[in-house]
Amino acid sequence: MVVAPPGRCPEEKGGWTVHARSTTMQAQASSIDDGIAYMRNELMPELENIDGYVGISLLVDRDSGRC
Repeated sequence: MVVAPPGRCPEEKGGWTVHARSTTMQAQASSIDDGIAYMRNELMPELENIDGYVGISLLVDRDSGRC
């Protein structure tokens, strides 16, 4: 397996090495909008400074508070 430095593509022909992180959390349904604002205004700008960062997705079930 070829591992590239952060933000770089591996030199190996025939494919890419891709990594993803998934986190599930339980929130109070009444705080969902505050959590979305935190992700957008505080967390995303910091993540954008990390080499190799591509994006973030946030899926929310407002009824259960599962994020």
